[in-house]
Amino acid sequence: MITLKPLTETDLPFLLEVRNDDSTRSMLENNKVFNIEQCLVWFNKLQPKWYIIKTNNQPVGYIRTNKDEVGCDIHPNFRRKGYARMAYKIYLKDKDYASLWVFEDNFAKKLYKDLGFIETNEVKFIRNKKYLKMNFSQKTTPIVNYIVSLYGGERRFYKTTPLKFFIKKHISFIKTKPYGIKYVTFVFNESNHPNESQIKENLKYEFKEIETLFPDIKCTLLSKKNQNFSYGAWDYALHHFIKNDEITHHFLIEDDYIPTLSDFIIPFLEKDKENPSYVASLWTASDPSQPPHASISNGLLNHEKIKKTFKKYNKIFNLFFDPDKLHGKETYDDGGFRNQIHFLKHLQELFGEGTDITDHYNTWFAVQNPNQIIIYGSPFNKTLIAPIFENQKPLFNSRLKFLML
Repeated sequence: MITLKPLTETDLPFLLEVRNDDSTRSMLENNKVFNIEQCLVWFNKLQPKWYIIKTNNQPVGYIRTNKDEVGCDIHPNFRRKGYARMAYKIYLKDKDYASLWVFEDNFAKKLYKDLGFIETNEVKFIRNKKYLKMNFSQKTTPIVNYIVSLYGGERRFYKTTPLKFFIKKHISFIKTKPYGIKYVTFVFNESNHPNESQIKENLKYEFKEIETLFPDIKCTLLSKKNQNFSYGAWDYALHHFIKNDEITHHFLIEDDYIPTLSDFIIPFLEKDKENPSYVASLWTASDPSQPPHASISNGLLNHEKIKKTFKKYNKIFNLFFDPDKLHGKETYDDGGFRNQIHFLKHLQELFGEGTDITDHYNTWFAVQNPNQIIIYGSPFNKTLIAPIFENQKPLFNSRLKFLML
């Protein structure tokens, strides 16, 4: 029988005895040796929520945690006795999600699979070895519809949108089999892009390949008149799937943004448990005259909420389009910004305010100068979704300017 006790300062010598052992360090991403002074600084600064594993009051190892990530190190004298398995079971008992990293050649991979961890396609190379991410879900895996709004006409940064490049990025991401995504929907706001018809035909072949590689993923291609920007495209797709009760959530994303992690959806799902109307990349007001809104609108929408919204209002989003006033051409200042502020009005009336993920993660936004990025949230946190540039170089260019808000 084992117990998990919160790590205290008096446990640090034992922790270092395990942590600094060669056989432990060889299986860790950071294989440095630490002394007690460094360990005390770390402990007092971070107050980590780690746990000492004990049996009959004898410490045999510890559980490491960092937000959703978990790990376990056992003292060499107490290995091969099942303590790690028992400790993980106790720790995971009341956790909805967890993740860990493991070297490809670590025999503990079998234990993690037995515990319910699933290998993802997220990989690092540490000391010339593959370091793999594995995810654990206590509950039924969510079924997410990944909805990409596409437009091939003129927009900021581009006279002609590099539509093929944006699509290529999203297809490559889908082929990593992201956690929870079982539906993939691309919605075209029709444009005068010279190759749009051919691009759509090519996309059909890409979808067939995805469905062959991953039979549990269903792909859909939709096309509509260019109205109401991304909000109109998303709304069109949501109406298309309104009666599909297999879907639990929809993730709405613009074509020029891309997730950076295969399990990016998990923090959005965690936020959805707080029962907001919408989980945006950024929920704020640009100035005091505006109500808080999804100012970076990529985000997660609960399927049950769209059904209830449609039942009451006979519509999902609250969209504005006045072709007479705009002489048949909708501009972002006229229609897009107004839609950004008000498109979730009906959902907010039923389910309250929205929220975002910037308390634990950051959100990037490319301003009019493509060599400038605004970062919302702490720059030291992980980025879940980032803007796409045509050649990707600006994101890694030393001349790239960052504004941190």
